[in-house]
Amino acid sequence: LIEDMRWGNRSPDFETKPLINAVNREDLWRETAKFIGQAAAIPASTSRGIEKFFNGLEFDPDNPQVYLNAPTIQQRF
Repeated sequence: LIEDMRWGNRSPDFETKPLINAVNREDLWRETAKFIGQAAAIPASTSRGIEKFFNGLEFDPDNPQVYLNAPTIQQRF
């Protein structure tokens, strides 16, 4: 979704959380993990945290605007 915003395919004002929650269905995979005896494998957080890419850019899911504003990769018209 954030890449869609970066390249102009989605409005920067698009609310990502409702779509992410509808698609991810964390409730289902957490319940399933418990059901199959894998409760210990359930991550404590819903996020993988800040991710660093090969080009040095970092993506913070709690603050995606910083990534969107990065000048090194932007669509320019």
